[in-house]
Amino acid sequence: MASVMDLFAGYPSKHKLSLWTDDTLFQDPLTIAQGCKQYEAQLYGVVATMSQVMQEQAEIVAVGNPIELHL
Repeated sequence: MASVMDLFAGYPSKHKLSLWTDDTLFQDPLTIAQGCKQYEAQLYGVVATMSQVMQEQAEIVAVGNPIELHL
């Protein structure tokens, strides 16, 4: 869970991203990223386009498969 929270807090790394398979789906109100190339680009893009990412609230709604977060 900590790696997931780090990704959405703007701290992606190859190691953290390697925890998911190529058919993993990340979905938020703006985008749907499925597959390694799409979700890596999206998560690294957050860091590249925003000066600072600040999580004001994080709620774990469901664990397991899928994991559901409200950030």
